[in-house]
Amino acid sequence: HDSSSLELHNNFDKCEEFSDGLTSPGKQEMVVSNNSTILVGQIFTDWQDVKQHIDTYAIQQGFATRLRCTEYSLGFITRAEIICCRAGVAKSKSSRQRKMKSIAIDCSFKIVVRWSKDAYHIRSVELKHNHPLDAAAVIYDPGYRKLSNNENIHVQMLYDRGVLVPTIVNMLTEQYNRYIYNKDVYKSLNHRARDYYKGLDLALISAVRSKLSHVKHQLCIWHVEQNIVKNLHNKLKDKFIAFNKDFKAAMFETKEKQFENQWNCLLTKYPETSKYITEQ
Repeated sequence: HDSSSLELHNNFDKCEEFSDGLTSPGKQEMVVSNNSTILVGQIFTDWQDVKQHIDTYAIQQGFATRLRCTEYSLGFITRAEIICCRAGVAKSKSSRQRKMKSIAIDCSFKIVVRWSKDAYHIRSVELKHNHPLDAAAVIYDPGYRKLSNNENIHVQMLYDRGVLVPTIVNMLTEQYNRYIYNKDVYKSLNHRARDYYKGLDLALISAVRSKLSHVKHQLCIWHVEQNIVKNLHNKLKDKFIAFNKDFKAAMFETKEKQFENQWNCLLTKYPETSKYITEQ
């Protein structure tokens, strides 16, 4: 670890205000209802209630689920099939020389949920499995496995300080004395609340700006790159390839000081672009 991240790591050890009910280092207690059932005709007010109810049932029984054949309308789910994570049949690609391992064994468990009359309804169920169930092991399935609140806070503190994910994983493994998965750390960082919106809907931009003046409009990387080509390619001509390379280097820089240095160099090196890129 570098000195700054190690100092932050040590300071975090001293913090006592973060508490999230860990029963032992790295082991989180999972409370599951003993009377969770799945029945045709059950009604839920929103999708989170559906997911929580089915997850509770699955953890209680000892298996994991996943979504299949999800249908959307106006941005929310209108129909979904929830199946066992061991559904389907493993198929090897002809280009592969050896068959890859798979947990799929054609399990028939399936729940069909539909949105109707302002609520989600369970339309059909098939609760049978063709494999053993293990309630003690299922909490380690990627779908249910997650970092504790304390670990999430630690991850965010280290990431904001510029510590890379592999180093964060090593530090958390040492701190909490348990195996930490890279995917769980990435998932924790991807689920941060973001106070911005994306896209090119001008009516939406105007409406949000009038009501929420503090919210920033941001374009995705693809749109940024398309706009750069559209507005600066002809202006820069032969210099565009070099400019685009320097611009991307600045765009993907995660350290604030280095970003500012690269941005200032960009404006100095390509003065003809300064008006456009500063306004954007």
